[in-house]
Amino acid sequence: MLMKADRQRVGLIRHGIVLAAFVPFLMGGACDPSNLAPGLTGESNPLLPGGSGPGIALSPADQDITDQDYAFLFATTANLPEASTDSDGIHAAAKIRWTLVSGTGGLNRIDPGTTVPDNATTLDTDPTTEVGSSVLYFPDAGASGEVKIKAEVIRPTDRTVINEFGEPSQEHEDIVVATAEAVIHVNDQKRLRLTPPVTTLPSGGTVSLKATLENALAQGSSIRYEWNMTGLAGAGELQSSSDNDTAVFKAFTEAATFNVTVKAIETRADGSEDVNGPATAVVRVDPKLKTVTTFGYYFSRDESTDPSVYVVVARVYIPKVQGATSYSIKGQGMHDSAYYGTSWSWYFSGDPPTGSIPIEDMGGGYSFGLSLASGSLASGGLAGAYGWMDGRFAGMRVIVTATVPN
Repeated sequence: MLMKADRQRVGLIRHGIVLAAFVPFLMGGACDPSNLAPGLTGESNPLLPGGSGPGIALSPADQDITDQDYAFLFATTANLPEASTDSDGIHAAAKIRWTLVSGTGGLNRIDPGTTVPDNATTLDTDPTTEVGSSVLYFPDAGASGEVKIKAEVIRPTDRTVINEFGEPSQEHEDIVVATAEAVIHVNDQKRLRLTPPVTTLPSGGTVSLKATLENALAQGSSIRYEWNMTGLAGAGELQSSSDNDTAVFKAFTEAATFNVTVKAIETRADGSEDVNGPATAVVRVDPKLKTVTTFGYYFSRDESTDPSVYVVVARVYIPKVQGATSYSIKGQGMHDSAYYGTSWSWYFSGDPPTGSIPIEDMGGGYSFGLSLASGSLASGGLAGAYGWMDGRFAGMRVIVTATVPN
C-alpha cells in the first residue's frame, strides 16, 4: 500500500545535511594589493588574527557523508571589495567562485525559486544575497573517498589594453583575492550530524539544534553529548546538557556569528569509548531580520506497532523557530515519479503551525509525512519499502523560511 502519510509518530533520522569548517584564507597572487579599491588593505581581517584585507572561511573544513547525503558548505567573508574603477581596471562586485577540485559529483546553488539543479563542477554565487554564501555538494551514487571543494573571492575585472598597432581592446580577468578549501569524506566512517547546519535569527529568536548519530549504538552502549559554542560574548546563549541530543540557541540584540559544536561519546558495555564528531552548525544573529531562513531534511522509519507488519513512513523534519507565525518549506532535488516530482512546496501558519496536512511537534522541531508503505513482515518487503522511499526522497534539500513578528 502507498499513500500520503498522516501518521504522527517520531522517526529514526536518516538525512543528509551537513557542513564544511573554518579554514584560514590564502591571499591570491594574481593582483597587486596596492591597486585594490579602498578597504582592501589595512583593515583587520577577523577570519585570520593579525591579517588584513579580504578573507573567506568555510565552516567546517572536514565532514563525512554517505553517497546518498549532500554536504552543505557555508562561507563566512570579511572585507569584500566593492565595485570600483582604479588603475587596475573596472571591477565588478565581488563574487564567490566554488570549484570541485577533486572527486566526483556536482555543486548546486541554494535557490527556492528553481527546480533545475546545477550539478556543476564550478559555479559563482553572490555573497550579498540571503543564500549566496552557501552551496550544496551531491556525490555520485556509489562514490567513496575524499572530495575537495575550493571557495574563492573573485573580482571580475575589465581592462582596456592597446596593442602594437595602437588599437584598443578589452581584456577580462577574474582576480582572486581570497581562498578557502573544504574536504568531504564520502562513505568513510560513522557520521554525526548537527541540524540545521546554518540559521540566521532576529533579536530574541531561538532555534533548536539536533545531534544525530547515523549508525545505531552497539548493544549495551550509552551515549553522552559534549556541546560547545564560540562567538561574540553576550550576543547569544546555548542551553544544552550532556544527556540531551538537542540544544537551544537564543539570540540577544547584537549582530554576531556563532559556531556550535557537539561530540557524541558512546560508552560500550566493556567501558571503552568511541568519540564521534565534532559536528558543527553556524548561527548568525541579525537584529533587523523579519524572516528566518534555515534548513530541514528527509528521514524515514518503520512506525508500525504490530510486530507482524511494517509501516514505513517518509517524513520531512524542520527546526522549530520560536515565535514564528508561519513556515514556508521548499523541497528540491527529489526524484519522485510517483507524486511530488523534483520539487514541492508546503506552507504552515499559526503557532503551533497548521496546514493542509498534519504536522507533528517533536519538541525541538516539527515533522510532516510525505508517503507511506506497509505490508506483512513475512512478505520480505521491508527493505524494499525503505529502498522505495530513499529512491524517491534521499538527497532532497529542504529550505525553510519562517516569518517572525515585527
